[in-house]
Parts: sequence; structure tokens; C-alpha cells
Amino acid sequence: MATYGYTRYSQSPMPGSPSDRFPNEAKRRGCVEVFYDEDTPSSAMPGPEFKRLIDRVQRGDKVLIPGYDRLTRDKDRMAFLLQSLEDLGVEVLTLADIES
Repeated sequence: MATYGYTRYSQSPMPGSPSDRFPNEAKRRGCVEVFYDEDTPSSAMPGPEFKRLIDRVQRGDKVLIPGYDRLTRDKDRMAFLLQSLEDLGVEVLTLADIES
């Protein structure tokens, strides 16, 4: 079982912002690989790196995200993506989940 990280980020994350800190934090939390997609105004769905993540994960793996808004901002799509990962047997955790 492995833990992977995933986030969408703006074109220029502000230094010290959660998007800027996430890759190092994910590695510190044991992620073997971190996938990144650029967040654009038209990107309602995760991009090609999310698809690579889906191809990589296996039943029993975990995916760490900074927060649900870094997966997608659309609630229906979020539910679909979370259900899709659950159907694959993958647990999704946010940083807040593992800090509590």
C-alpha cells in the first residue's frame, strides 16, 4: 500500500501558500509521489496528472490532498471523483484529516 499526493495549483502559487507548501508536506507525510495539475478558470475537472494518478493507484492505497477544493471546486464532480477513487479501493485524506 502506498500514499500518493495530488493537488491543483494556480499558475503562480504565492510563496508560503498551501499550494506552495503541499509538495514538501506530502513527502514529509510519506507520499511516494506527488501529482500536480495547473488550475485554470476553465479547469472544472482535474487534468492529466490526475489521470496518471488514477492509473497508478491500487486497492488499499491512499491519496493525500491539501483540501477538497484542490480536487475540484464543483460539488457534483467532487462527489464523482471521490466515489471513483472509493470504487477503486483508494482512501482520500486531506491534510486536516491527518492532523486531527
